[in-house]
Amino acid sequence: MAISNSSQNDIIIGCSSGSIANSAISVVRISGFFSLEKFQTIFFRPLSNVAPRKMYLSRIIDNGIILDDLLFCFFQSPNSYSGEDILELYPHGNVLNVRRIISAFIKNFGLRQAGPGEFTFRALNNKKLSFSQVEGLELLLNANSHFAFNQGLQILNGDLFRSYRKLYDEFIAIKSALNLLIDFSEDVGELEAKSLLAISMRNFGVVISDLYHRASIQAPAARVPRILIFGPTNAGKSTFFNFILSENRSIVSSIAGTTRDFISENIEIDGDLFIFTDSAGVRDFAENVIEEEGIRRSQSLLRDSFFKILVLSALDIEAAFCESFDFDLLLVTHYELHSFSNTQLMAFSQRYECPILLIGPIQNGLGSIGPDQQISGPIEPALFNYKILGAVNLRDGSIGPDNSDLRRVFNELVISKYRSIVDKNPILVDRHKYVISAIYDRYISLPSLDGCTDLGILSNNIESLGIVVSELIGVVIPEDSLDLIFSKFCIGK
Repeated sequence: MAISNSSQNDIIIGCSSGSIANSAISVVRISGFFSLEKFQTIFFRPLSNVAPRKMYLSRIIDNGIILDDLLFCFFQSPNSYSGEDILELYPHGNVLNVRRIISAFIKNFGLRQAGPGEFTFRALNNKKLSFSQVEGLELLLNANSHFAFNQGLQILNGDLFRSYRKLYDEFIAIKSALNLLIDFSEDVGELEAKSLLAISMRNFGVVISDLYHRASIQAPAARVPRILIFGPTNAGKSTFFNFILSENRSIVSSIAGTTRDFISENIEIDGDLFIFTDSAGVRDFAENVIEEEGIRRSQSLLRDSFFKILVLSALDIEAAFCESFDFDLLLVTHYELHSFSNTQLMAFSQRYECPILLIGPIQNGLGSIGPDQQISGPIEPALFNYKILGAVNLRDGSIGPDNSDLRRVFNELVISKYRSIVDKNPILVDRHKYVISAIYDRYISLPSLDGCTDLGILSNNIESLGIVVSELIGVVIPEDSLDLIFSKFCIGK
C-alpha cells in the first residue's frame, strides 16, 4: 500500500525499535484518534486517570495470559509527534515478546500495522513537520557519515531550516514591496516603493546565492563515503583490506581472482564512519560469468567511490591500467621485485595523479627502493617530493599488523580528502539541490527594475518564483516525491 494512499482514519501500530534484534527495551507506538480507555481490557492498570506525558507501569494481559510488565506513556493530540493521540509502550525487547504484544493489540482492537514512515507521514499531514523537514529526518535516519547526520538535524530544525525559512520570508518581503508599488505608490511615492522592492530583491539574492553555491557542490561522498580498493588480480588488495581491518575478512590466496564479489565493512577514522570495500580483481579475460560479473561490479563501484586506492604489483606498474580514472592513492606491492629510480616514481605519480606508497620487505636492515635512493629504519616512509608519500618497508614482504605507519598514512589521506569536501558545507538532499537551482535561475531571470515598464510581467515572474520557493520549504509538496521519500523510512517512524 502506497503511503500517500493510506487511510488516515485507521489506528496504526508499529515497533519503533527492537523489531529485528533482541534488545533490553523496545518501543511500540500506536497513533490515531482514540480514547485511551479503548484499550482498558488489555491493561491491568486503570486508564481512566492516566495523565498525558507521564510514565506509568502496568501488566499487559491478553485473555488471562500475562504478556509483559511494561512502562507506557500517553501523548494527547495535538501535542504529539504525529499530531494525533499516541500511546507508546516500552516492553522488554525480546523480538518474540514485541511481536505478540503487537498481535494482541491488532487482534483485540482492530489496529492496523503501520507502513514505513507512516507516523511521520501523519505528522506531515497534520502540519507538525514540513516536507523539507521530513527529508531532513530521512537524511538523519539513514546517514552514513557524521556530516550527513548533522545536516539532517540542520534541515529538521537547525541552521539550514532557518536559511530556508529566511529565504521564504525574504520572498514574502518581495511580494509585499511589489504590492505596495502596484497599489499604493501614490501614497508612499513611486521612488520609495521601488527602493523598498529593490532592497527586498537584493536581500533575497544574498540568501539564494549562498544556498546555490552550497547546492552546486558535487559531494556524494559527504553522504555515503566509500573507500574502494581496486586493481588487477593477485596484486594484494585483499591483504591490504585485512590489514586495515585488523582481521582476516577477505580470503587471501595465490590463486588469481579469489575475490569474486566486493566485500564491505564499516571503518571509523577520526570519528567519521566510512564504507571500506575490497573489490574483485580486474583482468582482460574472465574465467566464467561469475568473475565477469565481479569485474563489472568493481568497475561500477570505481565510478561512485569517494576515495579510490589502486593496488598494483611492482611487476605490473609500468603497464597502463585504468588511467581514465583519478585515484587517490597508488599502492605498489612487492617493490623488491623491481628497482625504481626517483624519475620513474615521479612519472608514475604524474600518470595516476596521486601519491604512491611502495611496499616490500627489508633487505639486510636496509630498505633499498632504487639505484639512487635508500631508506634506513624498519617501516618509516621516505618522502621524495610533494606527490610521493614514500615507501613503507615490511620485514616479511606482506602487510602485517606491526605496520602502524601504513595505517597512519592511509588514515591521513582519507580524512584529509573527506574534510576538504565537507568543509565546503554542501547541501546533500537531491530535491533541495534541484529546487534551489530552479529558484536561483528564476531569480537571476527577473527583469531589472530600472528597465521594467510592465509591472504585470514582473508580478507574473515573481509569482512563478514563489512556487519553487514554496516547494523548497515544503509548503508545496511534489506528489511523486511522497512515496519515494517514505519508502526510505523504517516501520515505526
